[in-house]
Amino acid sequence: MTARAAIGIAPETSCRDAPPRHESMMRSLLLVSCLVAASASAAEPLTHRWVYLRKNLQVDAQVADAEAILRRARAAGYTAVVLADFKLGVLDRVIDRYFRNVARLRALADELDLELIPAVAPFGYSSAILMHDADLAEGVPARDVRFEVRGGRGVPVRDERLAAVPGD
Repeated sequence: MTARAAIGIAPETSCRDAPPRHESMMRSLLLVSCLVAASASAAEPLTHRWVYLRKNLQVDAQVADAEAILRRARAAGYTAVVLADFKLGVLDRVIDRYFRNVARLRALADELDLELIPAVAPFGYSSAILMHDADLAEGVPARDVRFEVRGGRGVPVRDERLAAVPGD
């Protein structure tokens, strides 16, 4: 048996004529994807269907947009709306119109039988939380740093070895 025959290439063909391995892998992946999609469509319908809504409810025009999205979501069979608005983290700093707009949106959600879920305690920069107390931010560890007490506060002493050289 020749090497060509061992790997399934006819003697009269060239190795260049054989399909690349990634091509057959892609065909297999496509087949598996189709099978998964077909089985998913035959599965039971989802009982929880949420839509993510990121709007600034202090702006009346955005509330109108949000209301339209709630109506479309209900018509499409969604069961809940996750409301993401930065101001949910700073409710002590918003104006009265914000609360009126939230009440307006909540009334529509109730009317449409949509659960309204506020997205709070964001991760990442957490600006809304840090606006209340900046000391909640995690600091970069400082090791072997000298401090001097000035006016009752510990102030880091500049280390000239670490000074940046001005550039152009």
